Amino acid sequence: MRYAYISKASAKESREKWLRINDKGIGFLLAPILRSASFTESHDGKIWHLGFFQRKFSRSLFKIELKVELSDSPKAPEEENNYLAKAMWLPREQTASREDMRRQASEFLRHSNALGLSSFLETTRDRDFVTDRKGLVYISNDEHQFHRILLCLALTVAYGKVIQRCIEKLVDSINNGNFLELSKLYKEVLSYNATDYFGQPVELDRHELLAVWKKLKTHWHIDELNNELVQQLSGIAELIEEERKKEDIQQRHQFYANQNIAWQKEQQLWHQENQRLKQLHAEEQKRFEQEILHHKRLTNAYREQKEAQAASQQRVENQYKKLNIALVIITAVFTAIAALSTTPSDSYKSLQEWFSVLTRLYSWVANHAVELWSWLISHLG
Repeated sequence: MRYAYISKASAKESREKWLRINDKGIGFLLAPILRSASFTESHDGKIWHLGFFQRKFSRSLFKIELKVELSDSPKAPEEENNYLAKAMWLPREQTASREDMRRQASEFLRHSNALGLSSFLETTRDRDFVTDRKGLVYISNDEHQFHRILLCLALTVAYGKVIQRCIEKLVDSINNGNFLELSKLYKEVLSYNATDYFGQPVELDRHELLAVWKKLKTHWHIDELNNELVQQLSGIAELIEEERKKEDIQQRHQFYANQNIAWQKEQQLWHQENQRLKQLHAEEQKRFEQEILHHKRLTNAYREQKEAQAASQQRVENQYKKLNIALVIITAVFTAIAALSTTPSDSYKSLQEWFSVLTRLYSWVANHAVELWSWLISHLG
């Protein structure tokens, strides 16, 4: 008999050599699984380190590290709680009958005699397989095939751990209202299902392993749990998308509302500026008209002043002409009087005296012309 116990391992645990079964590499699993896996074992073959979904860009959420401990004796029942799964290889030659096979398998799986023969799958004429709770028993004379079935069990555990982690992440994100993380998780689960999750990860020509795998995934409800996870994420993703659309619509409406408010404010400012410019223009126009009116008044006053000066000058000239005429007449009168009252001998002397008098009179008039003209204007009109 051989016993195997699967537990969680650390990625830092040492690896000694690549795992080989019957001195051959692992070839019964699909190539995509093997490309993202790492299988090593200790030199004595009693410890396996199995790494699943080790893609370079995968999140740690999807990377699974398992350790398989192989031994010739079973663990105590109280120790089994520390392990994720267990398995037993029961050589056919060590079973006296099918009833003995059933009893030994039941003792290992349930620690009781309650397991019935109906739970066993006869994979070939001399090989039987049974899975119950978190363990399995393989009855045959081929220990190497047991090792391959053990890898199938480890893959089942790895699938279950990823689903469990995703469900926990889903619940935490919902409780925290982290919808961005939910959307990211949904996309990553879809990517994981496309690259790492296979409903049938065993090569089709491995008939016994195919039958064992179907039994394992049915017992562990792998497909149902994965489908439920995807459906939950899909429903949440649709809800998130609807909320995002509503938020986008609200944001667009708010944007347009803000734009409209800004446009109204801009129109109001433009109207105010337009009114201010109109007022400035009206004030400038009024000031311009006032300046023109003032200029006209100044021009008219200047013209009236010039006209008044011209009229005054004309009156002065007319009065001057009248004064000249009056002086001529007076001179003539006085000359005639003098001529009549003087003798011829005195004429020459008299003329000289009159000439002197007239000269002085003319000089005085020239020096007092302004006063004289003013007096004459006031008295003679």
